Formats: sequence, structure tokens, C-alpha cells
Amino acid sequence: TTEDPIPLGVAPQLGDEGRGVAIVLGNEVTGVDKAVMEECDAVVEIPVFGVKNSLNVACCASVALYEVLRRWGKWESRVER
Repeated sequence: TTEDPIPLGVAPQLGDEGRGVAIVLGNEVTGVDKAVMEECDAVVEIPVFGVKNSLNVACCASVALYEVLRRWGKWESRVER
């Protein structure tokens, strides 16, 4: 948990394919080391609704990668056809 994370869906840092992106994922118990987080351009969160307030790291990775690929136009949604 960090102060002032940016919601994944609006994080501007994910939209620049030319610049690239590195996604840092932490251990489900201890998270990401503070020194590593200080080197990051942004800390994002995946909003979770309902009874649960967290996702495991594998779920977070897939959601984050999907969002990056969607923004870069690499994911063609069947709804958009």
C-alpha cells in the first residue's frame, strides 16, 4: 500500500509505446522494496470493488499487461469490431 497511487485506467505513463514501460510487481506479502518504488515514475493501483480488497500478483500482472497492450492498440477487442 502506498500513498496517492494512480488508478491503472488513467495512468498516463502507460500510454507511450515509444517510451516503453516497465511493470514492477512485488511479493504478495512484502510488496515492492521502498528503494525500488522511489525509482519508479508512478505507482498505480487496480481498483477492486466488492468484499475483497486485493488481488494476487498473477492477476495484477495480467490486468496491467492487458491495459498496456490495449492502450498501445495491440489488443483488438471483439466488441470494437
